[in-house]
Amino acid sequence: YKQAECELQAAQTQAIEEQKQARLAALSLMEEAQAARSRAEAAHAASMESEAKYRLLAENAADCIFWIGPDERFKYVSPACEHISGYAASDFIADPELMTRTIHPDDRESYRSHIKDRHIDTQEMEFRVLAKDGSNHWIGHHCRPMHDEHGNYLGRRGTNRDITHRKLAEEQLHKLSLAVEQSPESI
Repeated sequence: YKQAECELQAAQTQAIEEQKQARLAALSLMEEAQAARSRAEAAHAASMESEAKYRLLAENAADCIFWIGPDERFKYVSPACEHISGYAASDFIADPELMTRTIHPDDRESYRSHIKDRHIDTQEMEFRVLAKDGSNHWIGHHCRPMHDEHGNYLGRRGTNRDITHRKLAEEQLHKLSLAVEQSPESI
């Protein structure tokens, strides 16, 4: 009887020890899960703050910021495009041909070939756009191709800046230069 009692007590002690170990393991897992959750929440908060900063910058920039995907559709267009063209960002995203249609007919072909060239690192060009209200605007366009870490083409990112005032000033300066050159009197 004593031996059975000792065996029972040893089994109970072992069972209690196993329960302790299981509880400690469960507590450890819970602590790890809580720490992982805290890290995930911190990473999410940092990501949200980073996105908010980006949006603040992109949505309040005077230049139109854009991303054209590999399918040649706009993935992002900042609100400044409306100031330049009269069309909302959502118009450009919904209609991939809208940008090309707004470009002055004399400048369209050079723009089309520019967009199709995926291998040139940085590209700049100037072209005219016909705004929704019928006005003409000169655009200083700057873009570059984007690739992922494996070299896969992700599209183009870039900016369009309204340079109309500069172009008008250049035109006035050119006219003034011609007038001075053609003037019979020396200045």
